[in-house]
Amino acid sequence: MKYKTQQGNSIVTALILLVGLAFVFACYNPSKVPDRIRDALPDHQRSDSNSSDSDGTYAVQVMTLTNREEAFAYKRALVRDGYSARVEEDTYGQNGIRYKIRIGRYEHKSEALGVRDRIVRVYTEHFDDSFVYRY
Repeated sequence: MKYKTQQGNSIVTALILLVGLAFVFACYNPSKVPDRIRDALPDHQRSDSNSSDSDGTYAVQVMTLTNREEAFAYKRALVRDGYSARVEEDTYGQNGIRYKIRIGRYEHKSEALGVRDRIVRVYTEHFDDSFVYRY
């Protein structure tokens, strides 16, 4: 009898999780995602990714690190290679500080995409997750 009760509890728990996930997906609205979370999403997952080419300022986010010294070392290497790189600090609650390495400020998204593509080709080992960020 004890085995059947544990199995029944597992089934109920699984059903509750499935209903909860279905509810989350049904209520998901990309325009209501907080900016600090949207900034961390790859460009193709952002709600503004279908916007026109010249409607803001764009940058290429090449990497996010938790180690400050390592972030600035990557920044120096990119500056040495001719990119206008910078490190932006961002606090994530109890998870601490993240250091985002970003390149440029481009008026047109196509410019930023071109830089991102070049970065990915040249620095395949480190920056293959780079994406275009819109301010």
